[in-house]
Amino acid sequence: MLAALGPALMRLAGSIADGVVLAMAAADRVPDLLADFYAGAAGRDAELDVILAVPVLLNESDPSYASVRANIAEYGVIDAYNRHLARQGFDLEAAALREAWAARSREQALAAVSDRLLRALCIQSNQAECVEQLAKYRAAGVKTLLINPIVDAADGAEGHRKILEVLSAFVEC
Repeated sequence: MLAALGPALMRLAGSIADGVVLAMAAADRVPDLLADFYAGAAGRDAELDVILAVPVLLNESDPSYASVRANIAEYGVIDAYNRHLARQGFDLEAAALREAWAARSREQALAAVSDRLLRALCIQSNQAECVEQLAKYRAAGVKTLLINPIVDAADGAEGHRKILEVLSAFVEC
């Protein structure tokens, strides 16, 4: 497996690896991201995997979203991830993240992660909607989904029960 963000690494992954590992990818942009991967794989007779790590949030509690927002901000200021976000149509957010980095402002970086960006890079909501969002990733070409459950500590045992319930639905898909 080769992790890739940009077009050159996507083509390299397609040409030499058994699959590609994606990160921070919106379901509706996955086919565009994979175009270079499959172009690199042209002529290969191999069963290739497409892996994506994605956070799963069961509610919109501030602590859960704040955690994911901070993660996106921390990666989004890094040049390769910043360009990756811009390639997916998050130009305004990417520009704001670059400005935050230049200003060395964590607060600006957090503010640069729009709700639109946050929702595009997460699976969130109730069980039925989470399963629907999972189906969108599968339809877009993701074969293996690495699920990163985000449970607010204040939700306690109930939060863990809910995440197990949702994860069981993912296994059935």
